Amino acid sequence: MAKHRHTEVCYCSAYKFPHRAGGGKCQGPGELLCSACGEVAEGASVDFGIGAYEYCGQRGVDRNVQWVSRCCEATLLENTASKSEASPPEPDYD
Repeated sequence: MAKHRHTEVCYCSAYKFPHRAGGGKCQGPGELLCSACGEVAEGASVDFGIGAYEYCGQRGVDRNVQWVSRCCEATLLENTASKSEASPPEPDYD
């Protein structure tokens, strides 16, 4: 009896249909997809804030840190059929 090996299914933009991860044009099994280009992507924390500011004599620093793709700085999606929005990793406070 032949064993069927389990192949991962990928939903990246290499093909318009669910396909075998790592086959043909697919870059391989990745956990996250870039919402802009659809490619397998890594995430990074990027600060989109305006930085230091002064308003009516009050000084402050605006920070808007978001978890985005390294390639396009777009929202990351999970590599699943539903392509739900990926949550950032838990911060390591050690």
